[in-house]
Amino acid sequence: MSRDVDAVIAALRCVLHEVEQRTPTSSWQVQVVNRWIGQLPATWTGKWRRLKVYKPYGGVVYRDQLLTHLRATLAYLEINRDKINARPIWPWSWRDRLRAELEPIEAEFKDVVDASGKFTTKPGKSVRVIR
Repeated sequence: MSRDVDAVIAALRCVLHEVEQRTPTSSWQVQVVNRWIGQLPATWTGKWRRLKVYKPYGGVVYRDQLLTHLRATLAYLEINRDKINARPIWPWSWRDRLRAELEPIEAEFKDVVDASGKFTTKPGKSVRVIR
C-alpha cells in the first residue's frame, strides 16, 4: 500500500510541474488531478472524496486554483504518508474487533413477563446476556 501512496505523490508532482510550466491564463480539466487521487487505497469507499477537485462549470479549473489545490494535496499526502499506510482499508473491521472483545454481562431478570402474563423465565434465575 505504501507504493500506491508514493506512486500517487509522484504522479501529482508531475502534474504540478506541468501546471507550473504553462501560461498563467490556462485552464485545466479537473479529471487531470482526480484520476490520480482515485488511485489512492480505498478510494471506492469515498475515503478521499475531499481531496478531489470540485467540478465547477463543466469540470474546468483555472491554473492558480489548481496550483493551490495540488500543493495542499501533496503536502497532506506527504505528511500523512505513514498514517495512510497504517490504516486498514475496511473501517468497519474495528467495530467487529471491538464487538468480539466484549465480555458477556450477567443479568438477573425477576419481573420478565410475556403478553399472556406468564413468566418467560423462572423468577430468580440468572440469564446470560450478550451485547
